[in-house]
Amino acid sequence: LESTTPYLRVAGESLSIGGGRGSSFTFDAIFEGASDTQQTVYDAVGAPTVSCVVSGQNVAFVACGPALAGKRWTLFGDLDTPSNHGIIPRAIAQLLATVAGRGGAVATGGEYELRLSWLEVCEERVFDLLRPGSDELQLAESPARGQYASGLAAVAIDSVDAAVTLLRTGASCGRHGLSYTVLSVSVRQRRQDGSMRVATLTAVE
Repeated sequence: LESTTPYLRVAGESLSIGGGRGSSFTFDAIFEGASDTQQTVYDAVGAPTVSCVVSGQNVAFVACGPALAGKRWTLFGDLDTPSNHGIIPRAIAQLLATVAGRGGAVATGGEYELRLSWLEVCEERVFDLLRPGSDELQLAESPARGQYASGLAAVAIDSVDAAVTLLRTGASCGRHGLSYTVLSVSVRQRRQDGSMRVATLTAVE
């Protein structure tokens, strides 16, 4: 039967599928077309979440969808154009700015330490995207760390430029095809009593 009712309709934060007999879903935010910039998306999705990381909470961004749906653009954007940076470069910039705003300094062995890791799972094999040409990683497990990729690089970052350079490296050496990537930015804070608080921002593509 031919229907005059649109199959897909967006109204505010609601998405209706299938016309009158279809289903309706409500989201925190829906972004449409070129009018929504990377900054718009980050202000709505990224900024409120990333602020929790420095307070010790783990957060995750998961981009899912079919090929060419815009997952990588959403998470990383155009790394050569700051105005088109995606969620991850902007999140790192926010983390660094938050630490600086608290009077802290980011440095290896300092009060705050940020480290970036990025792995790819391709055909059930795990690779380190920050070490081009490196061997396949092996999965391991321990009571303290749980499951992890043994030998995965965790590179210290102290500036947005340093982070973007690493992201360019990872983006250039990914193995295409049926794969997904997991990026982690760990924030380690050394407290006055000598204890360490660690929170992680994770992005899955």
